[in-house]
Amino acid sequence: MSEKTPLPSDTSDTKKEVAALEIKRGTPEAMLFALERSNGIVTTACKNAGIARDTHYRWLKENPEYKTAVDMAAEIAIDFVESKLMALINGVTVETEKGVVYKRPPDVASVIFYLKTKAKHRGYVERTEFVNTDVVIEIEGNVITTSSSEG
Repeated sequence: MSEKTPLPSDTSDTKKEVAALEIKRGTPEAMLFALERSNGIVTTACKNAGIARDTHYRWLKENPEYKTAVDMAAEIAIDFVESKLMALINGVTVETEKGVVYKRPPDVASVIFYLKTKAKHRGYVERTEFVNTDVVIEIEGNVITTSSSEG
């Protein structure tokens, strides 16, 4: 699948695309197309497909093929967002419609986020270290007991 740009708040373009492809509004096919175009945003997709959110969730429960296709659309949306994250990690050069070019250096917060989510196995995890040696902490079930090591 090719990258899709997020839909503007005016969703008439997607409604026109649905009509051009001769996909009948209010059908699972229209909803799947709209989900892909909206990067998985259910409310936007429902408006574009001409269905209620309840209908979408009912189809998810009742139609395994529809659920599989929705899951695939969600994976495509994640791939799209990951590509944007990688662009932030690498730094980007952007040219606007007016011909203005600007460069954005690699984003440190994006690098840290990526490492914390994708490189946990290499030790990039949040952890709390206790350095006070005068306190003994015992964890038993859901009860945490502290006591001084002096007594």
